[in-house]
Amino acid sequence: MEGFSVQKKRSTRSVQTFASGGPPSISVVDMIAYQGSLSASPKNKKGNFRDPNAFNYNFYERGELVGSRLQKNPFWTTLTTGVIGSPPLASPSILAASDSAYNQCLQNLGKKVRGSLDLSVAVGESKTTLKMLNLVERLREGMTYMKKGWLRALARKVGSTKTRRSYETRFRDNREFARALVNWQNDVKLRYPRFRPVPVNAGLVSKVSKLGANGWLEFTYGWKPLCSDIRDVASNIINSQQRKLQSFRARGSVSLNAQSKANFEGIPAQQSLKGKACWTITAIMQQGFDPTFSKWTSLNPFSIAYELTPLSFVVDWFIDFSGYMRSLETALIYRTSVKSICYSELRFWTSGVTISGSKDTVSVSASGFERIIQFNRTTGTTFPFPQAPRISVNLGSSRLLSAASLMRQLLK
Repeated sequence: MEGFSVQKKRSTRSVQTFASGGPPSISVVDMIAYQGSLSASPKNKKGNFRDPNAFNYNFYERGELVGSRLQKNPFWTTLTTGVIGSPPLASPSILAASDSAYNQCLQNLGKKVRGSLDLSVAVGESKTTLKMLNLVERLREGMTYMKKGWLRALARKVGSTKTRRSYETRFRDNREFARALVNWQNDVKLRYPRFRPVPVNAGLVSKVSKLGANGWLEFTYGWKPLCSDIRDVASNIINSQQRKLQSFRARGSVSLNAQSKANFEGIPAQQSLKGKACWTITAIMQQGFDPTFSKWTSLNPFSIAYELTPLSFVVDWFIDFSGYMRSLETALIYRTSVKSICYSELRFWTSGVTISGSKDTVSVSASGFERIIQFNRTTGTTFPFPQAPRISVNLGSSRLLSAASLMRQLLK
């Protein structure tokens, strides 16, 4: 890959007119409006998947702040068009995004090398799993709960506390009580035609929302992991391979998309930032590689204890301890089982700014940008360790729904 460097100039015209009259003052200056460069190492060599080599390149381009600037005062007016300055660009948190993408890629690689099955955790959660699988008993309990809630609502509609107690004492059986209340309302309606029975509100919305919240959490953190465990067990049994050379490849990526505000000479500016950090890791294992026992369960007691801790998944929403401990364990187990490994990292982002406004005697309308692409490929012979997890509050729609469901469970 050949490198290059280029610059483009643009004429910047400045016209100054005077309040006292007379000819305007005009000046034209050529200024750098665009610059770009590409560098690569080593030159004229890219490498390939079968024979990877260390390689990197960097691409950079920048457009200066181009537009118009008008300045007025009682004595003269100056209008400048063309390049009017350097753009106030936003700085991306690309290192944090790259670390997150690397850990994500390493977790995906671990899933391909040893799978995601953890029978120790499954056994620890077996009591909850069996209760979840007992659908008939759970349906009966749910119907009983709905019936009792409806009858309690009927009792609250009878009237005063004294009257309600008398009805509850007289009719011990719930069905008899409900039947008597309906007969009483019908009798009153016959005697008083204008009487309208008050509709009984059994808190249907409340009960449905609670059942919906429970159902979502059960599906996400109960049925879904159970189906995944069954699939992984079947995969481990069916795909048991003979001792031979095996190659695994995984990817991970994190996107950047942000809007922010800045100022240029006191005038508000709108900044935009879009980019991505991507990692690809290819591992070729030693001849005779076999994950054996490690593909069935975790060997780390701290990881097992953490997974069995209630609501540990909520902690993982903000800092991924679970994924970090799994990747660390995988790296320790297969540290010397790798014949060769190749890391490819790609970072790219575009930062732009738009200025349109005025302050005091100055008005500006202009825009500028910066675009950077960085690629780096390295090789090694040991299984990689993960980066320390970072705190992240970027919750997706699924986690937000789970958080809402947890909040609903806390309400009565």
